[in-house]
Amino acid sequence: MTTRRKKFMNHRMLPTLLVLGLAGLSFCSSPNSEKTVPKSAPQVPRQRQLYQVKGSFVYFGIMTYMGISCSAYERQFSKATPFLIQDTARLQAITRRLAASQPDTAHLEVDARAKAVLFYDDRTQDTLCMGQFISVYRGRNFKADTLLCQLLGVRPDK
Repeated sequence: MTTRRKKFMNHRMLPTLLVLGLAGLSFCSSPNSEKTVPKSAPQVPRQRQLYQVKGSFVYFGIMTYMGISCSAYERQFSKATPFLIQDTARLQAITRRLAASQPDTAHLEVDARAKAVLFYDDRTQDTLCMGQFISVYRGRNFKADTLLCQLLGVRPDK
């Protein structure tokens, strides 16, 4: 074949190759355009479950020279009355009560007379410290709650 004939064939074949190439591309698509991903319901994070509460309390009327912080509670009241709660119904009631707790807007420090550690199924824990007037839970102050005291078995009068 002569060079002239080769050029002629190349020019003639070029449009055909282009058409075939474009036709081939039309069958190809981006990986995401034709795949239909089934839409699942949005994942609601599973709420952690309280499985145990362990703590202790003293008579709420005990007078101390200074207020007892949550961190100093065990050191100050080493002979406090212990309690342990593992009853599912009671734990659920405690969870509901804590969720409904009313914030205390006065910025007072808790004068702790009861302390409870709440253990959850995701291996986390929270601390609840209770005084005569306020409680501290998750670092926030809440109004004293007599029903919560009853649920925990904390008896402020004894």
